[in-house]
Amino acid sequence: MANPSDQEMLSRYTRMEISDYRESIRQTFLLGHELVSAANNPTVEKLLEQRLQMLDKASDADIARLKSYGADFNQLHEAMLSLREIVRVPAAADGRKRTPLSSGFPEADYSFCGSEHKGAAGLLAAQTVIIVAKGVWSLGDRGCDQVLVVLGEGGNTSLVCIIVDTVLTAAEAIYEGVTFCENDIDSAEINGSYRRLDHIHSDLQSLQGSSDSSQTAIVNNNNSNKSDIVNAENGNRDTIIANDNADKNAIILNDNTNRDTIVGNDNANKIAIINNDNDNKNAIIANDNANKTAIVLNDNANRDTIVNNDNVNRSLIITNDNANRDAVIANDNTNRNLIIANDNTNRDLIISNALHLAIEQSLSSNSGTAMAFFELPAPNGYIDLARSIVRQTIDNMRAAGQNVFQAESFYTQALNALSSGQYKDAFHRLQQSYQEASK
Repeated sequence: MANPSDQEMLSRYTRMEISDYRESIRQTFLLGHELVSAANNPTVEKLLEQRLQMLDKASDADIARLKSYGADFNQLHEAMLSLREIVRVPAAADGRKRTPLSSGFPEADYSFCGSEHKGAAGLLAAQTVIIVAKGVWSLGDRGCDQVLVVLGEGGNTSLVCIIVDTVLTAAEAIYEGVTFCENDIDSAEINGSYRRLDHIHSDLQSLQGSSDSSQTAIVNNNNSNKSDIVNAENGNRDTIIANDNADKNAIILNDNTNRDTIVGNDNANKIAIINNDNDNKNAIIANDNANKTAIVLNDNANRDTIVNNDNVNRSLIITNDNANRDAVIANDNTNRNLIIANDNTNRDLIISNALHLAIEQSLSSNSGTAMAFFELPAPNGYIDLARSIVRQTIDNMRAAGQNVFQAESFYTQALNALSSGQYKDAFHRLQQSYQEASK
């Protein structure tokens, strides 16, 4: 399966969990630096200082990825604390120290390791640090395909591998420092014993001028002391060798046991991780299938809803278009009727005005003749309209203060002629009345 993305890594842990895990790595490096410094290993000291700077530059996603592999830096830190408590035990006073006869009695030439043996406890504690570091390295080694470009390293380097490899390197340096100091203290004390014997021998040489009895006593005493010291040193040597052999066997046995435990645990974790990955794979596939079905059903439902809505909208649009069409047709018909009626009215008015003007022209004529159309009553003529025009003309002239002369007399004669059916005479009388009123 592909490595999880940075976003997936960050989603697994809270920001506080990532910060705490980064701090546990930093504290482990700092404590490792202290122990390596005590072992006088400047190369690994500098390496740890560089890795501390790298740790500060690592992203939260890189730290989360290392945490996901299960590497327990708190356990390694506890193992280092236990070792520090042992290697810092102050040396006890040597109650066997003797006062020499002459000055310059030599001491053991101890190095930076000091004079206190850490014994099996120190070796086992250092061995425990290596075992726990190997466990961290074994878990972190699974993430060595995570590549990060590290400044100052000269190329692409695996961040996870660098951190866990550094932890293992520091643990090995600490163990080597403890074993070196144990051997160095043994060497200093053996060499110191040899130089003390030489000093005693020189003291004996300086007493040769004393009495034989004193010399013999001193020689015997020195020889006795020499034998005691040699025997004690030989005994100590044998005890140390036997203890080292026993410790060696115990450490090898413990290391093998821890190796088997770690291998068994790794195998169990491998199976658990494979099973978990398979379960996650099946869960993801099942979820994807369920989502696919849900999405298809939802799409189908949306399709049906959209089709139904389109059908409803189509019907509404058709109904609205039909209603608009009918309204437009009805409005056009109404407007047409209004226009026709208005045109008819205008036509009638035009005709009426033209007829009116023609009648007035006929009434004002002095030819003695008239159009027969104006001399007959309705429906065959317009003599009634001619009478109305003459009456209106007389009334309008009078209203305007004009003299109508004998218009009323001729108008009365015209009415009498109309009532007796003498239509031609009546129209002639109307002509006379109109002309009198308009002259």
